[in-house]
Amino acid sequence: MDFPHSSRADAIDLPPLRWPLLGAVGVAACSGLLSLQVLGHAGAWQQRLLLMACFLLAALPLTLWQRALWRRGSSRWATALLLLLASGLGSLASNVLLAVWNAFGSDAPLNWSWAMLLRGRGPDGVWMALLVHAALHAALNHAWALQAERLRSAQALQLAREAELRALRYQLQPHFLFNTLNAISALSTAGQGGAARELISDLADHLRSTLEADERLLVPLAEELAHTETYLAIEKRRLGPRLQLQQELAPELLAQPTPRWLLQPLVENALRHGIAPRPEGGLLRLQLQRDGADVLLQLDNPVADNSSSTAAGHGIGHRNVRARLELLFPGRHRFEAGPVPGGYRVQVRWPATAP
Repeated sequence: MDFPHSSRADAIDLPPLRWPLLGAVGVAACSGLLSLQVLGHAGAWQQRLLLMACFLLAALPLTLWQRALWRRGSSRWATALLLLLASGLGSLASNVLLAVWNAFGSDAPLNWSWAMLLRGRGPDGVWMALLVHAALHAALNHAWALQAERLRSAQALQLAREAELRALRYQLQPHFLFNTLNAISALSTAGQGGAARELISDLADHLRSTLEADERLLVPLAEELAHTETYLAIEKRRLGPRLQLQQELAPELLAQPTPRWLLQPLVENALRHGIAPRPEGGLLRLQLQRDGADVLLQLDNPVADNSSSTAAGHGIGHRNVRARLELLFPGRHRFEAGPVPGGYRVQVRWPATAP
């Protein structure tokens, strides 16, 4: 069901006017079917057509008034009472018109008796048809308003999720920046001014690509890998031959939608807690493959002798990735991190799209 994109209450909470009017046509048709048993009498079909026309004419102002009461927030009991009175007046007017019509076609005088004014209260009468139409219109209004409220709630939840994801993404940027600035400071202190200047240039390129990025929450895996390689180039200048990298990537996964900034914080965590503290450095092994209906990412790194597994696996990067996966794929992802023989391993699963 589509809803108009408007902030006006009457545009969102009420269905289009054509819907209840089409409902009135349906009620008129049903009323006509109920009166088929009297159509064999002389002049009966003319009277039924006249009553159906009276109903349709009365249904339009009744519909507009009902919508006005809905917008004003009138109580249900007040609305029901007012609609009952209005439908009774519409039925009375139709009876008067029918009496005039009958008197016009005969020599009998016009009968203004109460029996004439109050007749037609059966299931095929105008009064009952107006009440049925008002009840159906009320049910339609209620269902439409309920669905609109659910849509607004879903939209608000989506906006909240997107805002939280953006906040988590922005949390990573200063974290990475501070680490890189510390590396530049260390190179400068160690008398490696040339390496420090090159690292500053690489940092500028990396920040430029980050700041120019759009607001997509999911990007192709190839784009995420390219962003991570820029970061690894910065770390390679800092660590030199102490950083070794091994990648195993299934080529068919390059187009798979991947959470933005998924790889870089995991790689940064592995380097900071596993490879950088070791004088001899170590091997960072990255595997990406299809595993059934999921994309499986596995990252292995050694652990420094003086680094606990808790410190190695529960930094800002890991907490951030966990939170974003839960927002993007609630109940459809898995994040596992912990020590393994010879090092530390992170495994991430998220749903893959069809090839």
